[in-house]
Amino acid sequence: MKSSLIFKTLLIVSALTFIKSSLYAWTLTDIITGRETADSEFDPEEDILFLPELKQKSLFESIDDLSIMRKKDVRKYLNLYLSRGRNYVIRAIERSAMYKEEIDAIFAENPDIPADIAYLPILESCYNPRAVSRSKAVGMWQFMANTATPLGLRNTALIDERRNIEKSTRAAIRHLRGLYRTFGSWELALAAYNGGAGHVRRSMEKAGTQDFWELLASNVLHRETTEYVPRFVALLIIYKNQEFFGISGEIKNVKPAETNIVTVRYNVPVSAVELVSGVPAARIRSLNPELLTGVIPAGGYKLIMPATHAQRLEDNMASLSKHVIVAKKAKPVSKNALAKTGNKNTKVSGNTKVSGNTRVSSNTKVSGNTKVSGNTKVSNNTRVSGNTKTTTKNVAKATPKNRVAAKQYKVKKGDTISSIAKKNNKTPSEIIQLNRIANADKIMPGKIILIPN
Repeated sequence: MKSSLIFKTLLIVSALTFIKSSLYAWTLTDIITGRETADSEFDPEEDILFLPELKQKSLFESIDDLSIMRKKDVRKYLNLYLSRGRNYVIRAIERSAMYKEEIDAIFAENPDIPADIAYLPILESCYNPRAVSRSKAVGMWQFMANTATPLGLRNTALIDERRNIEKSTRAAIRHLRGLYRTFGSWELALAAYNGGAGHVRRSMEKAGTQDFWELLASNVLHRETTEYVPRFVALLIIYKNQEFFGISGEIKNVKPAETNIVTVRYNVPVSAVELVSGVPAARIRSLNPELLTGVIPAGGYKLIMPATHAQRLEDNMASLSKHVIVAKKAKPVSKNALAKTGNKNTKVSGNTKVSGNTRVSSNTKVSGNTKVSGNTKVSNNTRVSGNTKTTTKNVAKATPKNRVAAKQYKVKKGDTISSIAKKNNKTPSEIIQLNRIANADKIMPGKIILIPN
């Protein structure tokens, strides 16, 4: 290992001795050697001494022997990440220590995927499982919702599996495997991971090439996608050569947490787990980043716990069952009928008042102490029931006993209880309880729900 490092050092130092100072031609000179070359005839693309030739090597072979450093875009980002981006690199390497063992083990199960791709989160998210991009990509592997769902990652009111380390890593491997089979090169597969397979394919057709580096030079890719592979390569070279690049002494030694998995069968708040296990709720949340709220879903959730406290939680599972969250049910309604309507097959029953310019049309049942008022239309095959007041916008309000000040919100396509709560600075549980939502995973676009003020 030591001889290999010395060899690499000799290669780079020899190369740096002969370079000129510009952004695209080894600006690392200024950082490492502190001087410039005066040889105006020097061509870094052709004349870099002692670095192996690129030839037809695979991407990861050229990274291992450093021949990829002949690419000016790689050198550009090496300079960036060793200067202005230095703090980012140090922070990413420190964070990686918390997850590296788990991620490496998953990659070892998939030998067809280059092991070095396990370091992709250093670029994607700085190894932050809670990272959210401007385009709403989420998690360590930065999945968009429309990519995550087909890959089997769930996103509900309570959990977002894009933030689960194991599940998102396995999904990333499946996705990258598919992209490699589509494009036949890891450079193109990585570009497609960032910019989308459709964009890369159209760009290849426009540029008339299937070679990634030629595609890069054609300037047809989006800017972020153009930079993506050179950035990753530069970061990977630094990661694998920390001592040479002089950053090893700046990196704190972070040890991964020792954990065990405990299966929790109940729908309980994290605060209840804290109570019976002795582990602070904040610590439980940090070990389980996929939890979106302070609630653990029912159905056998695999909760990650500190190894020192996992057995205590197991032993106190019976106590945990006392804290189960029970969904409220609507009260039953009376069946006293009083119908007054001009439309056939319509039943308006049970001390019901239909007033104002209201239309109640065919095959509609409005029952049980219900008031339908004020320019409200209840139409075909619609059933409105159970101590409900339907007003001008056909909104179900809370019963008098639980009535609170609230505003209306119309559910849009792509909304979740969690996203609605975040938009309105509320918790999902507040919205679920006020609207008596039995299944938070199924809220339909167009539905009107109440947001507590």
